Amino acid sequence: TFSPGDEIIVRLTFSNSEGQRVTGAVATLAVIDNQTTSPADSLTSGSSDGNGYAEASWSTQSPNKKGQGGTPEGAYTLRVTGMTSGNYEWDGVEDTVTIQLGSGVAARSGMSCGRHCD
Repeated sequence: TFSPGDEIIVRLTFSNSEGQRVTGAVATLAVIDNQTTSPADSLTSGSSDGNGYAEASWSTQSPNKKGQGGTPEGAYTLRVTGMTSGNYEWDGVEDTVTIQLGSGVAARSGMSCGRHCD
């Protein structure tokens, strides 16, 4: 569970069909507001390192002093929508993680998210 105003870090692992880690890959992700099913944001990861790891971050907005505005509370799905690499093609398999902004419990998936929910 995250609070409006938190920065959410998604750690991705890239590997090829033989399970070897892929260096230099970049993922694109969509942030979907589960209440409206509308895209709330899009993210691009950094390039994967020598161990196949990369991170993408989503900065949510806190409400103003009157409690208005900010990123709405609720469930959001972060979905991998693409990958680029100089040596590999993306197989189109999407992976997702659902997070809760406000209250509730973050869902688990093959992806991991910050705040010990992996």
